[in-house]
Amino acid sequence: RLIKMQMEPDKKEDLEKIPSLKLDDISKEIEKISCKQAQLNGCDVYYNEDKTNKISYIDLTFNSMRVNAEDISYINLLANLLTEVSTTNMSYDDIAKKTGIAAGDIDFFAQVMGNFNNCDTFDAYIHCHMESLQDKRFDLFDVAKEVILNTKFDEDNKIKEVISRLRVILEENLVQAGHATVMRRIQSYYSQTGKYNDLISGFGFYEFICNLDSNYDELKEQVKEKLNEVKNKIFLSDNLFITYVGEEGTFEPTKESFKTFIDELSKS
Repeated sequence: RLIKMQMEPDKKEDLEKIPSLKLDDISKEIEKISCKQAQLNGCDVYYNEDKTNKISYIDLTFNSMRVNAEDISYINLLANLLTEVSTTNMSYDDIAKKTGIAAGDIDFFAQVMGNFNNCDTFDAYIHCHMESLQDKRFDLFDVAKEVILNTKFDEDNKIKEVISRLRVILEENLVQAGHATVMRRIQSYYSQTGKYNDLISGFGFYEFICNLDSNYDELKEQVKEKLNEVKNKIFLSDNLFITYVGEEGTFEPTKESFKTFIDELSKS
């Protein structure tokens, strides 16, 4: 009976009840989102106060171009380890619990931003993206600050676990979207941007992870040394810019937390 109902043509009067738009109803103008800029202790901060259903969004963006060419793949490994290993003052279980209590999320990820007009010009970043209930944003920011400033890489079993999990995810991606990985590898042969992308998230990164996973016992001291070295080159105050989106009137009290964080970061 259900199939019969689905196959029956709809009545004209029912079809006319479906909301529709004419082409003229769609504005040709690009909607402009108001964004203000501030300088806090030498750091650029971009913020927008609007209706967000009492959700706050914070992005800490660190330029990673200072990392040596031979260590590029460690940038993405670092991003995947942050919040997954302990810090000086929190275990990784504490990090998960406090993030959950804030009804929020902290996500670290590496990104390459290419230049449309020049395939050999690009910038690379590690982003820390946070979103939480408005009144919990300070609690979540404190967790992210602890992770950035005080993450330790002394838990061999946990690091190996993350590396092995990454290998499985990358191999699944090769099966499901192998064409994207092939394209990154091809681009790496003629473009500096493509080469960097391949080492960050392409087949070059997969080879890097496979090597670490297969030989971790022999390489673990080198891995920990490199992670600390890369972390110290990226998380600097003059590498940082901040983006904030929240309800009207929420930026002013939040910027004090930003100032404190910027002051706690080292400078190059």
